[in-house]
Amino acid sequence: MTIASLAHVPCTHLRTRIIDSAPPFAYAVYMKKIEWNNRLNMGVPQIDEQHRRLLHLTNNLAAAIQEEVAQDILEFIIKELQDYTSFHFRDEELLMKDIGYPELENHTRAHNKLKTSVDDYRQQMEQGNEVAPQELLDFLGRWLIDHIIYTDKKIAEFIKENEER
Repeated sequence: MTIASLAHVPCTHLRTRIIDSAPPFAYAVYMKKIEWNNRLNMGVPQIDEQHRRLLHLTNNLAAAIQEEVAQDILEFIIKELQDYTSFHFRDEELLMKDIGYPELENHTRAHNKLKTSVDDYRQQMEQGNEVAPQELLDFLGRWLIDHIIYTDKKIAEFIKENEER
């Protein structure tokens, strides 16, 4: 089985219907793939596309873990995910600044907290300490879905409210 072949494997434990109906803390510990659905759609095309890309990269990490790829490949995938996440956060923070979003500071703090957590994990990995990639995946998957649904959606609501004025 190859990583590419895992791209269409339906998730046994984390399905779209769970994302649609259950609170984030009900997600299963082991996930294989996160499916995009309307609940994740903010209605801001640029940000929605970036979120889709983040889900894709997270799914790549899940596939790599499932395939038990070599450590250097895993590190490359995590670095790619980190780099794109930083790009997305900068873009999203600029959008919030441009629209005068009142929760910019809190939102940025949440972004920084995630970056610090992933940096810590990656440093442990690079130092040769035994780490469980599945723990990072579980954390990232839950964080990403929660953040989009409960934090990023507020940006879209703010935009919509201000367009109506």
